[in-house]
Amino acid sequence: MTALLLLGIGLTMSACYMRCPPHCFDDLPSEALGYAVDDADASPAIAIGESLPEAWWELFGDEQLTAFVEQALSCHPTVQAAQARIEAAQAVADQARALLFPTITETTSAIYNQLSQTALVISNSAPPGSPLIGPGIPFYFVLYSTAFNLNYDLDLWCKNRNSWWAALDQTSAKVADEAMVRLSLGVSVADTYLQLQILYDRRDIATAVVANRQRNVEYIQNRFGQNLENAMALEIAESDLATVQRALLAIDQAIALQEHQLQAYLADGFEVPIAKVSLVRRPIPRVPLPCDLPLHLLSRRPDITAQLWLLESARRQIHVAVAGFYPDFSITGLWGYQTIHAHKWFNPISMYSDIGPAFTLPIFQGGQLRANQRGTEVDSDLANIQYNQLILDAVQETLDGITLVTNSAEQLQKQADIAERQQRNYELSQLRLAHHLDAGVDTVPTELSMLQARDQELGALATNVRAILTLIKALGGGYDLCQ
Repeated sequence: MTALLLLGIGLTMSACYMRCPPHCFDDLPSEALGYAVDDADASPAIAIGESLPEAWWELFGDEQLTAFVEQALSCHPTVQAAQARIEAAQAVADQARALLFPTITETTSAIYNQLSQTALVISNSAPPGSPLIGPGIPFYFVLYSTAFNLNYDLDLWCKNRNSWWAALDQTSAKVADEAMVRLSLGVSVADTYLQLQILYDRRDIATAVVANRQRNVEYIQNRFGQNLENAMALEIAESDLATVQRALLAIDQAIALQEHQLQAYLADGFEVPIAKVSLVRRPIPRVPLPCDLPLHLLSRRPDITAQLWLLESARRQIHVAVAGFYPDFSITGLWGYQTIHAHKWFNPISMYSDIGPAFTLPIFQGGQLRANQRGTEVDSDLANIQYNQLILDAVQETLDGITLVTNSAEQLQKQADIAERQQRNYELSQLRLAHHLDAGVDTVPTELSMLQARDQELGALATNVRAILTLIKALGGGYDLCQ
């Protein structure tokens, strides 16, 4: 039996193949990505030839942002749920792995028995005329039993081994899913925080605009009192004041909502203080863009990596289904003690045992095995289709991100130049006012134009920041398949 067991293990290992990582396909639209890298080479907003760091949020050089992102990644429920899914998948894999080993169970019992008085039994208390063969046994007795059961599936067709590998692939997919959850959460926190800081600056500008419109109303009222303006001009001025006041209220509302959202990401009781950090005139980070962008997407996109593991798991399940058509070979054994006399429970004469090989061959299953195989093949096809869809989405998101970053950076630079010109015009108007070349009412429109240009610059900055985060997410953040 030892030789038979070793032979079975040898056949099992020879029939199986070693587990390898999933195959990375080369059907990515490489030319389109290559053209995009070439076009982005001239953009000052993109650093060609570099890779995103693992802590990509540090590119913004904001310690408060870094603290917020790290806090969210450490305690947010979505991350904790993703980690719990990893543990659950690992538990399933451990259960599948257990099928590769022999199982040994021990059973001990003391069962009270009563024999029938009309059956063919060997009983001392059987009624007269009953056929008795051999010595009689008590009519009432307790059967004491201790048994060890052995069962080992030789797994010649790697059914159990492929099930284990498929479960391990599912676990690897959950690990990649957790990385995608962290990436999405980090991007959301950074976007909420940066947009909030821009809103703080826009509120300052909106407050200045309200003050500008109030001065304009005062000038119009004075001129109206001196019959230099008509009532319509005063109505228009007061209407403009009401409009900018409403805009200020809308900004205050947006700030409150953004603060609530950021506090929710931090998962710390909505009490973490948020300091104002002006983003105006601060250097905008350059987004690292690797030269080998097609290969980078396959190895740095957590969602693609997860789908590759799921595809590999689906293919393993096909092997499991095919193995169901073949006979199962196993070794079973039983050894223990059984007696009706308690004092002879572990006596050698009470010992019994049996061991031997067995196999099970499916002959007729009503098409169940064929349907199961077809189902696994369809699951594999669906996984492949989902992989192709992810490839298309990843390429589109990356191309969109590159376009948005380069274009929004140019728009931001032009709007910053416009704001600078408006700032100089306002300063010149202040000089003319100081030298009594203009009246105060003449500087109000110039100040308003300057403030509007600054607000538009902040709008362009918000668009550029969001574009940077879009590209970072499209590139997979700092995820690395080899980690």
